[in-house]
Amino acid sequence: MDGDSFFHSVVGFTRLFSTSKVSSLPPCIVVAVLNTNRTRDLTPTCSAARRDGTVRPGDKPEGGGAGQFCRFLTEELRPAVEQNLPVNGQHLLAGHSYAGLFTLHVLLNYPGAFDTYIAIDPSLWWDKGYFQKQVERQVDKVDFSGKQLYVAFATQPRPDRKLIHFPLTDDFIGSAVPRMEKRHLRVVSKKFPEETHGTVALPGFYDGLKTLFFRSAVGISLPNKPL
Repeated sequence: MDGDSFFHSVVGFTRLFSTSKVSSLPPCIVVAVLNTNRTRDLTPTCSAARRDGTVRPGDKPEGGGAGQFCRFLTEELRPAVEQNLPVNGQHLLAGHSYAGLFTLHVLLNYPGAFDTYIAIDPSLWWDKGYFQKQVERQVDKVDFSGKQLYVAFATQPRPDRKLIHFPLTDDFIGSAVPRMEKRHLRVVSKKFPEETHGTVALPGFYDGLKTLFFRSAVGISLPNKPL
């Protein structure tokens, strides 16, 4: 997601790790997705709530197109890629901020859509913490066998904003992650205390690829074919 910002860096990361002796990451086809309206495409519900959980007079509900956008990725974009490029049936979804929330939404609601998920500082504040509530309702019904998730959070606060994000982050790590692991999901979660929301994306993507595909890690070992 947000390919206009991260494409060249992520290509560099995948080239580095796919040629490294300490990584099991195979050669990758990196597809950069650009969004014309991130709020519309990447959020799971239509909401007027702000980052602090409040709704003020005049605020208009926005968003809610995550399900439709997931269908675009899997039913339109993916077949177009597979018709023209050599692939092996393994798929990785990565996103930051709204796109990180979208990544978690796809994992919970359409777990078979991808094999590996990397969510960097996902916007858990969206719709007053909607995703965390959805996890509590649904996670015990989902089988994540064969899937893996890397999720990273920036913990350097922004003094100009009051957020409900940080308590939700702790709740996600302390509550949602263990429940997902019980449903057979391999999860790696990390905090980046020196990073803010605006600086954590690239360190997160790098560390996610490094950590998930480190050869000594217990997890999915992928064949040396394009991902």
